[in-house]
Amino acid sequence: MRSFGPWLGLAGLLLSACGIAREDFVLAYKDRYCELVLQCSDPAELTFDGVLTKDDCIERSGYEITSWGLGCRYRSIDAEQCLADLDAAVCPAAVGELPERPLSCEGVYVDCGAVDVDTPAESPVDTPVDTDTSAP
Repeated sequence: MRSFGPWLGLAGLLLSACGIAREDFVLAYKDRYCELVLQCSDPAELTFDGVLTKDDCIERSGYEITSWGLGCRYRSIDAEQCLADLDAAVCPAAVGELPERPLSCEGVYVDCGAVDVDTPAESPVDTPVDTDTSAP
């Protein structure tokens, strides 16, 4: 009788190396970005802008974050690192300043504008281009 234990372990390893789906990345990025906005921004400015809660922030910045990377190739493993680095970000000493976007986030979307939407991904960590331009 054959044991499938080693194969199941390998399958789990491969699935964990696939990264995060684009939709999940966008939701998590919005959430983490808005946490930083609320922690780091000047409370008076937030009140003036009508951003009193995380939901307010997501509503105001959601479209910009959702449309980030449209027409680009999405790299899911880089997206996971981006979120991890965003979690580790701290507010700068100056009140009202947001931390810089982590460098790891620059690799989440690549080949912008140079990708044929009918071309399949070239590597297992790439996904086809997202062509959905509808607002959330």
